[in-house]
Amino acid sequence: MHIHLDAIGGIAGDMFVAALLHAFPQQTDGVLRAVRLAGLGDDIVTRVIDHSDGVLVGKRFEVGKNGTPVHHDLSHAHDHHHDHGGEHGSRHDHPQGHRHDHHHSHDHHHHEHNHTHWAHLRTQLQNSPLADGIKRHAIGIFGELAWAEAQVHGKAPDDVTFHEVGNWDSIADIVAAASLIGALAIESWSVGSLPMGQGRVTTAHGELPVPAPATALLLDGFALHHHGRTGVRVTPTGAAILRYIAPSQGIGTPPRILRGCGHGFGARKLQGMSNVLRVLAFDQAADATATADTIGI
Repeated sequence: MHIHLDAIGGIAGDMFVAALLHAFPQQTDGVLRAVRLAGLGDDIVTRVIDHSDGVLVGKRFEVGKNGTPVHHDLSHAHDHHHDHGGEHGSRHDHPQGHRHDHHHSHDHHHHEHNHTHWAHLRTQLQNSPLADGIKRHAIGIFGELAWAEAQVHGKAPDDVTFHEVGNWDSIADIVAAASLIGALAIESWSVGSLPMGQGRVTTAHGELPVPAPATALLLDGFALHHHGRTGVRVTPTGAAILRYIAPSQGIGTPPRILRGCGHGFGARKLQGMSNVLRVLAFDQAADATATADTIGI
C-alpha cells in the first residue's frame, strides 16, 4: 500500500492520526490501546470523534486529562513569551526545549507543561509494555525531534530536554502515530507541497519567524508554499513524523489504484479552506505489460 499526504491546512501529530483513522477505522481500538500502554496515567483519555467543518467530514483525535480535552490547533499564530528561544506549533504541540507562558486570543484549556529529558523519555518508552514495533517508531519520531533541537541549541541529542513536546498530549499523538505506522505496514509514502505558514512568534530573545528553527531543520528538503494565511501550519510533531516516514515528494509515475481516503482535522477553522490533512490510500496497479503477455498466451 502507498499513502499520499495532502496537507491542505497543514499537518500536526493529531491530524496525521485522525486522517489515517478516518481512512482505516478498524485501527481505532489498537491506537487507543497503544496510548493506554504508554504510561501516561489513568487520567489521560483519548477519543476519536466524527467531525465536520461544514465543507468536509472526517475525524478528530482528541487527548484530554481529567475530562478536559486539549484543543490541538493548527490554524493560527499567537504570541508566546519564552525564557529562551524556541519555535512554536499551534496547539500544545509546541517545539521541545522551551518553557513559556501563553497569551492566546481564543478560548483554550491550559494544562501543565512537563520538562522531560529525551534520554528519560526514551527509557520510559523502551520499558513500556508497548509492542516492539510501536516502540521503535515512537522512539524514531522523538529522535528526529531531539536531533533538531540539539542542532538548534548546539548540544548532544541525549542532553535535550523536551518541554511541550515532552508533555502527555504530544506523547499520546506520537505513540498513536507510531501504532498506525506499524499496523498498516505501508510500503511507501508521498507528500505534496506543504503550507509554510508566515508571521512571527515573540520570545525572550526577540521575534522568530515561522517556521521556527527546529521545525525548519526537520522540513529541510520538503517543498513548501505560501497560502497567504498567517500562523503555524506544520507543527514540530508533524514535521518530525514527515522526516521519520521519509515520503517522496510526489506520488510518482507508476499507475496506482485508489482504495480509500481520510480527513484529519485541526481544532479551528481557516478562512476559505478546510483545516484538514487528507490521506489517499493506493494499491499498486497490475503491470500492463504482464497483463498483455498473459492475454497473448
